[in-house]
Amino acid sequence: MTYVEHLSHNRRIVRNVVGVLPGSDRQKAREAVVIGGHYDHVGLGGRLSVVPELTGQIHNGADDNASGTSAVMEMAKAASSQRERFPRTLVFIAFAGEERGLLGSAHYAGKPLIDARRSVGHIHHFSKETALATLEDCGYRVIDHFYTSGRTDLGGLGWKSQLMRIPRHALYSMSPDAAARMLGGYSLLVLAQ
Repeated sequence: MTYVEHLSHNRRIVRNVVGVLPGSDRQKAREAVVIGGHYDHVGLGGRLSVVPELTGQIHNGADDNASGTSAVMEMAKAASSQRERFPRTLVFIAFAGEERGLLGSAHYAGKPLIDARRSVGHIHHFSKETALATLEDCGYRVIDHFYTSGRTDLGGLGWKSQLMRIPRHALYSMSPDAAARMLGGYSLLVLAQ
């Protein structure tokens, strides 16, 4: 059996997308709450992909990529129309390069727009409760929601990932919410109007 994979090193310039909503209180506006999600995904497959046999095909990511950045944009939209409710400055960020090693958030942490000592909070990972509440707060009616299969349910994974299926499935059968919170790897799919 012969296996050949041609690798190349390509450098690309990617950018974090940042929006700032100044706080409504003169004193507290110097402090910031960072609200972020990442917009990159795992790209075009290959050796490190969860489906290496689909090399060259675009791997679109619904969660936490599209859902996270959508939530950030909806929160920015809602907050900008109710600015007086937010005494602290809100920094909305769509990070790049997170799937390749948290590159976008590391860059922002090294060069924040607001002095890092004045950042009082960072919302990045959205739990089911936060995601559903955010949608409802933005005027959407949640019709249904459920978790999609975890990454370990896909084929082509190593033996360690396959071994994790046992406790993952056992915990999920007892409590899907606990499995998603403690083990990660599940995506929340929400149907909203």
